[in-house]
Amino acid sequence: MTKLVIGLLFFSFFLFSCENNEGNDEILVQVFDDVLTKSELHQQLDDALTEEDSTRLAQGIIENWVKNKMLVAQAERNLTDSLKDFTKELEQEKNNLLVYAYENEFIKQNLDTAISQSEIIEYYNSNKNSFILSDYILRYNFLKIASSAENLDKYKIRKLLSSPLTEINHLKSFSSENGATFHFSSDSTEWWYLREFLDIVPVEVYNNESFLKNQKFIDFESENFRYFVYISEYKLKDEPAPLNVVIEKIKTLILNRRKQSALKKLKIDLYQKAVRENKIKYFE
Repeated sequence: MTKLVIGLLFFSFFLFSCENNEGNDEILVQVFDDVLTKSELHQQLDDALTEEDSTRLAQGIIENWVKNKMLVAQAERNLTDSLKDFTKELEQEKNNLLVYAYENEFIKQNLDTAISQSEIIEYYNSNKNSFILSDYILRYNFLKIASSAENLDKYKIRKLLSSPLTEINHLKSFSSENGATFHFSSDSTEWWYLREFLDIVPVEVYNNESFLKNQKFIDFESENFRYFVYISEYKLKDEPAPLNVVIEKIKTLILNRRKQSALKKLKIDLYQKAVRENKIKYFE
């Protein structure tokens, strides 16, 4: 298709778009017995696009449509009837889609999605080796304050950082009074990879395992700031992940197991019902 012809098609198309006359569905291009109309092209365009963008998109749509129709026609002419017969494949695909839709609807109506804490714990304890950490993780609290801050009581700060969540308001008050920022791991599911921690707390670490095992409180200065850090918990690489880190994954696994069990039972029940009703006949 020449650029002149394509240009004329676009010009005609946009005249049609602006006029927007009902019932005026003219043909833009024809390949053998197949046609692409202006309304069909318009359905594939976004009204929010500029005229320039619409023109570019329309050009691509028309060219791809023509090329595809030419390729289909070429295949029709050159393939034997047996190679063009997709009856079995289409039937199989239809059956697969029907089964998929029915199973989804069956699961939606019948699957028990309630999962008890005891069931989660039992699954975790029985499958700990399936939840091995690929990296070091930790939970921590820290306070960052200007190095110029005076009369800092580091023992008080340590106490604040290691206090339970119920005492967090004291840490908030201290931070507000001293222009400090802080982080407090208030949620037991909040774990951080060591590399994420080091992006926030610029302490030098030469050996990851040794650092986690031997550092509980850290106090250091970096770039005009003083950092106070309390590491409340950690887990080493290649250890089982804590339960509260993988709890959502476990819930998904439990539901998937129930789903597979329900679908297996469904097939057995349907088979047994068909046998009882003599719906199945075997021929030797």
